[in-house]
Amino acid sequence: MKILVLVMLVLTPCLSFASTTGAETWSLGVLGGITTSSQSDLNTLITRANTRVGGITTGQFGNAYEFGGFLMRRLNGSIIALQLRPTYYTSSTSGTGNGGTFSYSLTGYTVTPIIRLYILENTGVKMFIQGGVNWGYLQGKVQEAAAQVTFSGSNVGYQGGLGALFCFGQKNAHCLSLEGNIRY
Repeated sequence: MKILVLVMLVLTPCLSFASTTGAETWSLGVLGGITTSSQSDLNTLITRANTRVGGITTGQFGNAYEFGGFLMRRLNGSIIALQLRPTYYTSSTSGTGNGGTFSYSLTGYTVTPIIRLYILENTGVKMFIQGGVNWGYLQGKVQEAAAQVTFSGSNVGYQGGLGALFCFGQKNAHCLSLEGNIRY
């Protein structure tokens, strides 16, 4: 089972309290984060290449970087918000060894509809839990000296997490979100 843990900082221009405006609120934002996951299959390829060729300088896969945006609607007078979150992520490692260049890269994107529940809030800080089903596409490239292969695939998964929204500015119209999610 592959588990990804995602930590995101999100800058959200939005109205802070849906209930104070008398109407449902919309928000639009950008996000960036660090995804930690075990890319054990690709790390095994790197280890095998080092064993076979010897002396390659390619490191093991670590974190991936993720960027994206979202569109969210907070329902009036409720704790519920609905969010659509498309993201792009990338991770790579490369080096040299006997016989040439050894590089391994992954890129892809996800589209995730999320339901968010604000479980505790005041005018400046809002705690939430969230969950959703995501669809993701991944493509990769492996180059070991003169040999090269590309691959791709897609799948459906889920994510869940919790976080806090810190709002500031005139009428708390802008928010910064810190959240942690687990994705499969």
